[in-house]
This record gives sequence, structure tokens and C-alpha cells, in this order.
Amino acid sequence: AVVSTQSTGVNNCVGKRNYKFFFCFLSCLNLHIFLTLSLCIFRCATVQPLWSDVASLVVAVFCVLSLVPVLGLLSFHIVLIRIGLTTNERVTHKYNGSDNPFTHGCARNFLYMLCRPKPLRYEGYKELCKTKPRLALVKNKGKGYKLQDQDNVSDYSLQIENTDI
Repeated sequence: AVVSTQSTGVNNCVGKRNYKFFFCFLSCLNLHIFLTLSLCIFRCATVQPLWSDVASLVVAVFCVLSLVPVLGLLSFHIVLIRIGLTTNERVTHKYNGSDNPFTHGCARNFLYMLCRPKPLRYEGYKELCKTKPRLALVKNKGKGYKLQDQDNVSDYSLQIENTDI
């Protein structure tokens, strides 16, 4: 499944190319909040007059209040990866029960999401199609892909050719 959703937290669309980084960001943010909260609780526990360390109390309250939505969002995306759905497919109940063709089991879904190579980038493809409808996506030697004019490419199609020899 291709992930595509607007995230106000990172002010960016989260799609197939950056979902891995978004998930890692959520995981690190939760870890940071947990560690900060733990340190604040430890500090408040070691200070005898509790009200003498107001800054730690304020930071601890802020961590607790921010942990709820951030942990909820991470939990939601863990469930999405586990069942192999996008946010849109989950909210609209596109695949009910076991008829989801994109899931390969919990462990394989996580491995696919975290360990797959970064998908191709199609930046500029739509603009070039307006002026030059016959284009092909050709692999450069170790430098990704580039668009190239091709006479044998059908209108508005995308062909990938490997030029590594």
C-alpha cells in the first residue's frame, strides 16, 4: 500500500518515500518524551522540598500532556504497519477482514517498511509530460534516475531502463 497523508506535526505530506523517516521521527519523539519525563520524576523524587524545583514539575506536566497525543499517533501507525494499510484505507474501511492484498504479516510488514530502499522520485515528470509527452525514466550509473526523450515510449507512459552494463 502506498501511504499518503498530510501531517500537521511535520508540516509535510507523508508518502511512500518519507514514511520510514516519519515513523522513526515519531519513535524518537516518544523516546525523548519518556526520557525527559523519567529524569523529571527522578529529580522531583530526590529533591526534599518538592516545591523547590518548580521547573522539573512544569516540564513533567508538559511531558505528560504531550505524551498522550504523540503516543496515540505512534500506536495508530504501528497498527497501520501491522495490518498493511494506509491512513486513508483504515479510516474509510477499504479492506475489511482478511481481504487486504497488501499485508504480508506483521513482521514482514515492519521489515518492508523499515528496510526497503527509498522509492523512485518523480519530481518534474508531470511538467515535462506537458511539453514532451514521450519520456523514459533511465537509470544513471549509481546516481538514481533521470528523464530522457525516447521515440519508442508511448504517450504519457513511464518506462524504466537499466543502463548499468
